[in-house]
Amino acid sequence: MKKVTPIALLIFLFVSHLQAQNTITFQVDLTDEESVNKVGVRGGLQPLSWNENLIMTDNDSNGIYTLTVTFPDSLTGKVLEYKFLKDGIWERKDLNNRKIELTGKEQILPTDKWKIHSEDYLFNKMSRSYFGKFVFIFYSGKKQGKTPEEVVLELIEYYNWSPWPDQLKDMFDIVQYGQEGHKGGYFEILEDKPNQIKFVMGRYWRVWFDLYGDGFGMDNKGVIKGVSKDDLETYYRTWIDHFCNYNNWTYKIEDQSESRWVVTVTKGE
Repeated sequence: MKKVTPIALLIFLFVSHLQAQNTITFQVDLTDEESVNKVGVRGGLQPLSWNENLIMTDNDSNGIYTLTVTFPDSLTGKVLEYKFLKDGIWERKDLNNRKIELTGKEQILPTDKWKIHSEDYLFNKMSRSYFGKFVFIFYSGKKQGKTPEEVVLELIEYYNWSPWPDQLKDMFDIVQYGQEGHKGGYFEILEDKPNQIKFVMGRYWRVWFDLYGDGFGMDNKGVIKGVSKDDLETYYRTWIDHFCNYNNWTYKIEDQSESRWVVTVTKGE
């Protein structure tokens, strides 16, 4: 019987140790994120933890962050739960942790897509908020090939807002009522004459994109499910246009700022 030398035994144990290592390479795609400072991964098995990040890197600047982690042999067969963080923000807040079984071998995981929320969560949240309903209505209409103007005119027809007020001052009440209670809402009368009125109104729908857009999955171009600030702006422009045309009034809309309009409405002879 051939004897095993101490050196051969050490080599065998060393090679066996290498073969049994649980090495996992994590990958996450953040190409749709406009600003990324620090990306990390946390998990429930050492050397990961739920309290501190292991930092991921993007050495080739392609938006894909990676990290290779080696786990102890004793964890082979265990299921690792983990999540990614970007600049202190947890991904997939409404979903369970990601999971992977440690096999004792090297694993290079498929590239995961960074998402703060799932599509189902975004849809449900969107359909339950005033802002979200407008976004969803435009999203659905645009998917059917309709222009934003066509979507608004369908809404006006559906709600059948009649009889339409026929006095200039009615515009004050309607616009002021629509501004109340909304972040970014604003109303101020600049001119009140029998044949002409002028007022400032908040473009709060634009403010809402900045306030709530991230929670609805807004991309780095400021678009939520194909719906932009200008789409919602079309809603109010088309509504004012329809209102004034009905009464044979002329109107002018001027930008006072990114968040406010100055509207002048004149009654014809």
